[in-house]
Amino acid sequence: MNLLICCLAMVILNSACLAGNEVFSSGIDKKTGREFDVYKTKNSEVKLTFVGHGSLMIEHKDKVYHVDPWTKIADYSKFPKADGIFITHSHFDHYDKDAVSILFKPNTIVFGPDDVIKDYPDKSKPANEGNSGSFGELKYTAVPAYNIEHLRDGKNPFHPRGFGVGYVFEIDGLKIYVAGDTENIPEMAELSEQKINIALLPMNLPYTMSRNMFVDACNKVKPEILYPYHTVGTESKQFEGKELEALKMECGGAKILIRKME
Repeated sequence: MNLLICCLAMVILNSACLAGNEVFSSGIDKKTGREFDVYKTKNSEVKLTFVGHGSLMIEHKDKVYHVDPWTKIADYSKFPKADGIFITHSHFDHYDKDAVSILFKPNTIVFGPDDVIKDYPDKSKPANEGNSGSFGELKYTAVPAYNIEHLRDGKNPFHPRGFGVGYVFEIDGLKIYVAGDTENIPEMAELSEQKINIALLPMNLPYTMSRNMFVDACNKVKPEILYPYHTVGTESKQFEGKELEALKMECGGAKILIRKME
């Protein structure tokens, strides 16, 4: 009897450990042609579809959430309409009005900084730094995203503080950090206390992070699963072969998964 109880306890413990930090299933969606991963949560599943560049789709039960949709990288007529659209900032490769229009349905809500949501006065909610809330079963917090070192014309940050945000989403206990266009800012260290399950961090110069910044950001956030995203040009080579293996050694135990997110 005691042995049976111990075995059952181990099964429950292992199931709890697996929830949120292991891919339950993966594949390529037949309609969109995009890679996806499915994660088990406490009581359900969350599906992440990797659209490309900074664009992501999150599905939970019957709800669909798009992050930074961009028509240059995808035919959004092939994607399900959005319940919520989360925009990190107003640069063209993150805020595409055409993509938003395609994904819109009568009850769609757009979340983003003030210079984004002004375009949707009756169909939006502010997501400036520090804003948080719930949307159905999804909880969201807008977190800092900005440059310190990388400057436009040597004078102004490509992304000054307050211009854009990243997001921490929580769905049925699964925490997903989408960093947005940012460097390895000090505030990332605070995220380690939140026990982030999944993080998407950018690496492309001069707009976001160098390799060393990326490593530092990973070690600040301490996610269980790390997806490099918004990787462009020479930086994308860091996620291949020996360079990737070296990166894995430096990223503090995070499991790095590579998807097509250039």
